Amino acid sequence: MKLSSMIICCLALLSGRAQAQRETVKVWADDVTLTADGQTITYLTVYEHSDEHDYTSFSMSLKVPKGVGIGKVKSGRNWVNAISLSQRATDTHTIACDMPDDSLSINIMSFSMQNDDFYPDDEDGNPMDELFTIGLVGAPSLCNGTYEVEIAEATFARVVGDDVVGGYSDPVYFQMAVTGGRESSEVVYTLTEAGYGTLILPFDASLPDGLAAYTCTGLDGSTVVTEAQTSIRANVPLVMQGTPGTYVFRGIGTPLENSYTEGLLTGVYAPVALTGGYVLQNQNGVVGFYRVNAGAPVTVPANRCYLQSGTENECLSIRFDATGISRVGQENKDVPLYDLQGRRVAVPRRGVYIRQNKKIILK
Repeated sequence: MKLSSMIICCLALLSGRAQAQRETVKVWADDVTLTADGQTITYLTVYEHSDEHDYTSFSMSLKVPKGVGIGKVKSGRNWVNAISLSQRATDTHTIACDMPDDSLSINIMSFSMQNDDFYPDDEDGNPMDELFTIGLVGAPSLCNGTYEVEIAEATFARVVGDDVVGGYSDPVYFQMAVTGGRESSEVVYTLTEAGYGTLILPFDASLPDGLAAYTCTGLDGSTVVTEAQTSIRANVPLVMQGTPGTYVFRGIGTPLENSYTEGLLTGVYAPVALTGGYVLQNQNGVVGFYRVNAGAPVTVPANRCYLQSGTENECLSIRFDATGISRVGQENKDVPLYDLQGRRVAVPRRGVYIRQNKKIILK
């Protein structure tokens, strides 16, 4: 195996933390301002410093907001990704980047075919930390605002004899200010006639009248335990309960991931086909989290959530915080009633109520 190929393999191993020798490398980037017009290229410089070694190769990823992509520049007759190394490695190394479809991460890798180390200085011998520069473009669909962008999985490698020296950086962050885009984004949410659903939003929002929100904090046997929320927090997956209808949420925010997990729930910003786990359904008038079978996949739409659990139960009931509501197989008239906000009703009047997760209409 050529040493250059070995370096690439070592990067893969080191990314999985398979290498015992581990050294800390400092990685950072300056804050940037991005114009969300789909054309303007904003250049971001990434820096690296190590007191231990001049490394031979590296890989890392930039986790950017949805709508941020790699800029293109003309090279001869072709358009190529706008990325280039600093004077530390202009003539010795190759750098490349890609961004798979529907991904929110830009993957970057650099190595030397001659197995040269990155220089610690520029061509005039002046010490420098600049490593590479990448051009970014923002789509007009981006919301104006300031986002925290993550440099993740930064891994460096250098072969010393028969050993591989690995360098790592913990995740680091910089600020990306977006201008020229939309003032806010909008999510139209429909709560079905069952009165229950799931929701995840990329921005903070107030709870409208008629809706209650819950996080799923754990399992009590075959029952999902919830915790009531006073508002909707960005990127927190929720179970919603309340008056059926259509609600419109507006706010400033763009996700940095395609999915987020908190407690038992995972919320998604792009449709996901599930062959396992649980989804919230109303089956025969009983609302609960029903297990997905591999032979009958279920698609979870954008801005909705599913539950991952190792239990073998076909259905998981839901116990709502401070209400004691849970799914029960048989209706019992002695079981208390709750309104659509989950509040216990001692003296019911005309209206719609919940008993054992079933809707009861009193006339």
